[in-house]
Amino acid sequence: MEPDGRRGARRALGRLLEAVLASRAEANAVFDILALLQSEDQEEIQDAVRACSRLFGALLERGELFVGQLPPEEMVMAGSQGATRKYKAFQLMWLGFLKHKLPVSLYKKVLVIMHDSILPHLAQPSLMIDFLTRAYDVGGAISLLALNGLFILIHKHNLEYPDFYQKLYGLLDPSVFHVKYRARFFHLADLFLSSSHLPAYLVAAFAKRLSRLALTAPPEALLMVLPFICNLLRRHPACRVLVHRPQGPELDADPYDPGEEDPAKSRALESSLWELQALQQHYHPEVSQAASVINQALSVPEVSIAPLLELTAFEIFERDLKKKGPEAVPLEFVPAQGLLGRPADLCAQHFVLS
Repeated sequence: MEPDGRRGARRALGRLLEAVLASRAEANAVFDILALLQSEDQEEIQDAVRACSRLFGALLERGELFVGQLPPEEMVMAGSQGATRKYKAFQLMWLGFLKHKLPVSLYKKVLVIMHDSILPHLAQPSLMIDFLTRAYDVGGAISLLALNGLFILIHKHNLEYPDFYQKLYGLLDPSVFHVKYRARFFHLADLFLSSSHLPAYLVAAFAKRLSRLALTAPPEALLMVLPFICNLLRRHPACRVLVHRPQGPELDADPYDPGEEDPAKSRALESSLWELQALQQHYHPEVSQAASVINQALSVPEVSIAPLLELTAFEIFERDLKKKGPEAVPLEFVPAQGLLGRPADLCAQHFVLS
């Protein structure tokens, strides 16, 4: 049986949680809950983590996790004590909460809002480096969601992540075209690969991996990823050899190694994008047309992929239904004279209807 003291502590914790959720006037009770995270009693810590999970989950559902504007950072740096306290309290709350193991569903919700509702309001955003890098190493959807936060830290707070592109390359697998966060991932991948200072072998590896994955991708993903690949070739002329190699190796001798995790060792730059030529025979005419772009010189301005990021199969189907075809479609030059065709046909000679 559970000791009476433990049951009483849990009831008290539950009352604190209900009070916070019921009224903003009880918001300071959050700090009493967070104080339990510093306990030396593991059961108390687990109770506090569960309470915080319920609290933040409820606030995320309501859209009330962060209400109002914190003072600008300039005020904090100028010595405004009130602003400093707010930034530090907000920061301590999140650091204390995120150091514990979270349920996967809540983990994802926190990562979704990390870049716009948490990082901008921390006194020291760089303190989230450990949390985000661990999330990025998890793999799957968790890694995709961690990209947004890492993007902020890399571009605005000078985070150095030596194996970042290798791990980004590792996220490219067939499931990336089917996950819920596909649009977010390709938007960020486009930003990370936009620098003209990236080595040619790295860009070639991404272009080749995406081309190989495109062979089994659905049409709605292909209409986005094909312009994505062409944009990589536009930004990095050294990679255009991938589509201008007439004396390239045979398909069964393609030097590219799709199983290699390190893009530097994948030998993509020695290969060719024969997959794009294969996709020119795709059953969907728009996909075939998009893949045929490489047959001519690539235009200088890039093609914006923003309108294509969230394209769905339903939208393509609706668009196809609205297209007007020719008024009459010829199906047979000589009209059929019966179920088995004309008497002289081979089918009519060997089969009869009984």
